[in-house]
Amino acid sequence: SEPDTTERARQELALQTTLSVPLGACRGLASQESRELFTRARELAQRLGDPPELWTILVGQWRSYLVGGDNNTALKLGEEFLAQVRTKAPAATIWGRQMMTSGCNYAGEFASACTHVKEMLAVWNPQPHYGESVVYAGENPVMIGLFMGAASLWYLGYPEQALQQSHQAMALARQDASPFGLALATFLAAELHISRREPERVREMAEDCLALSTEHGFPQWMANGNICRGWALVEAGEGAAGMAQMREGITAMHTFEADLARSRYLALLGEACGATGQIAEGL
Repeated sequence: SEPDTTERARQELALQTTLSVPLGACRGLASQESRELFTRARELAQRLGDPPELWTILVGQWRSYLVGGDNNTALKLGEEFLAQVRTKAPAATIWGRQMMTSGCNYAGEFASACTHVKEMLAVWNPQPHYGESVVYAGENPVMIGLFMGAASLWYLGYPEQALQQSHQAMALARQDASPFGLALATFLAAELHISRREPERVREMAEDCLALSTEHGFPQWMANGNICRGWALVEAGEGAAGMAQMREGITAMHTFEADLARSRYLALLGEACGATGQIAEGL
């Protein structure tokens, strides 16, 4: 076999980094394949010192833990990442702030999440061409951070500010025109509208998510879209169809090992059971 040379390690790292994007989109961000890829890529990066790919590898590894429902590890990775990139390019700092915004939001640390959004926006240059330098794997960290911050604002009791920030995030997603990022954005917008009890808006956003996911092959966002659309159907009086679609989405997410927010989705399903008179099943 070939000797494990530095050049060979560089070539393998470049290959692993390239493969990570389609693998995450098609197999799921938290899939075992994705986690193994990023573990190997990080080993290679550590061997090579501080290669240019390092921060994108750390972002990918963070995504796999967050989406997989291991928010404690994701938060630790976010803190580690932010400490490492403080003197790096603004794009890396923006990603670090977004990582902390998401982690704090899912940890219930809503005020901290909002603080990280402010820190992120302080670094961000909103010029259209600038977005290209921060987008990774079809995701704009500013867009995601704004949505996560909007969720935190909602939980803190600021519904109008949350909606305004959500609209800002959606506008950014449409400007980027990345199908993967836009599918994610429509799902995240639907999530906020679920909290606001606006089933028509939820259905609209969920159907946009499903259309994009079907056209481009994003099974994970399709699962999220099914949960949201199913909830909207239940609210519209189509209990059986809505609950079936919710169950389909929840099962698919578990198949992709994407257990982030699983308790929320099960709670929504339990609520739907109660609304349709299936009390025992809801419990």
